[in-house]
Amino acid sequence: TPDIEKQLNMASRRVRISRLQAMELEMRKTVAGLMSREEKALFVHLGQTYKRSHMDMLEDLKRITGVDTISGIDKKKLEAIIHHPWAPDGKDFSQRIWGRGDKLVNTLRQELTQGMISERPTKETIERIQHKMGSSYKDAARLVRTETTAFKIKGDIDAFREMGVEEYQILATLDTRTTIICRSMDKKIVSIKDYQPGTTAPPFHPNCRTVIIPHFGDDIEKRLDTTRMARDPKTGKSGRVENMDYKKWVKKNKLTPKTKGYNKHKGSKNDEKTIDITVFKDAINEALEYGKKTGNECLLWMDKKGEKLFDTATGNSNSVAISPEVLEYLEKSKKNTIVSLHNHPGSSSFSPEDISILSSYESIDWMLVTGHDGTKYYLKINEGERLSYGELKHEYNKIKNELQPKYQKIFDKTGDSHYAWKEHSNETISKMAEKYNWIYRRDLNE
Repeated sequence: TPDIEKQLNMASRRVRISRLQAMELEMRKTVAGLMSREEKALFVHLGQTYKRSHMDMLEDLKRITGVDTISGIDKKKLEAIIHHPWAPDGKDFSQRIWGRGDKLVNTLRQELTQGMISERPTKETIERIQHKMGSSYKDAARLVRTETTAFKIKGDIDAFREMGVEEYQILATLDTRTTIICRSMDKKIVSIKDYQPGTTAPPFHPNCRTVIIPHFGDDIEKRLDTTRMARDPKTGKSGRVENMDYKKWVKKNKLTPKTKGYNKHKGSKNDEKTIDITVFKDAINEALEYGKKTGNECLLWMDKKGEKLFDTATGNSNSVAISPEVLEYLEKSKKNTIVSLHNHPGSSSFSPEDISILSSYESIDWMLVTGHDGTKYYLKINEGERLSYGELKHEYNKIKNELQPKYQKIFDKTGDSHYAWKEHSNETISKMAEKYNWIYRRDLNE
């Protein structure tokens, strides 16, 4: 009868649910075991990476400078270094591992649940789970490579400090796979006191291959090797070439890097020089609501239809961190497909750090900033020049300082520092946009 059939179906569902719960518990137990082993193994690996890089660099510096002050690293100091977060999101390697474990469990549970509800063939569910596990393996590999780079660089930096080296030079890999942000940072010289992973030192993105070397700027420099390693574009083999920067290497070899973003964007008939702000109304309202409630910044990544690509990231009153996962997504996405939006509590225009992200990733079409007073700013590189962070910072400070007397007078007259800086920052970016052929505009809340 229909009633008996209904009861049988309900009983069958309860059995499936019980089986699902049992599988989920077993799955959590298995994943937890995997993550625990991964955490222990990665801790040992990162410790060895740091120590090896630190001691090797000290030996090199001893050979170069003749100074012999090499000391060991005790266990407690090493543990503190390894567990100290290096990325702007404040997470250490352990938190990344367990976060990935939670994500994997949720993904597998979703596949099992959908498979049971839809009565999907077992073979198909297994294939889908294998695909997810394969993606998790790639995530793990990316995590290991990126964390390894971070602690190798940290070992070098601490060796520089110990030996009194005041500056370092960034060296990108000379091949056609190098990302636009690493190309732009190649051969840049940075003060040790300005060391900041992801901004002034590698890793600049997941799977980053860029390294650093000591910079002396005196007669010691003349005794150092005047060549560097590069991958031959024809044979694929590595060898030494003249010590030139990435742009000169590309020009000398008459190359076009495979990775997008080296050449200036030439533009096309389809380039958009305006943006339909109504599409992003909900995102703007969300940013303003959060900002006015907390006094802090938040960041949203969307497609050009206004659909969010990631959960909203939150920060402090002056900045908001971009996760490695987002940076990887920006690197892999197609040109001009993404829109970035964040709020500025002080209602000022773009910062050099803002523009650096826009300049580094061609996948970002527009960057929007909404001020808490309702002012909106829009920026698009379009056919313009893409600058490195160092170049942006230098030009920004130069123009800002040139305008300083003008806005000091406005402040002296009005006593309104908020208004003076808002106008000061707007004219600074306006002049930069004019110089480098960017598209920039401001809409006042009038």
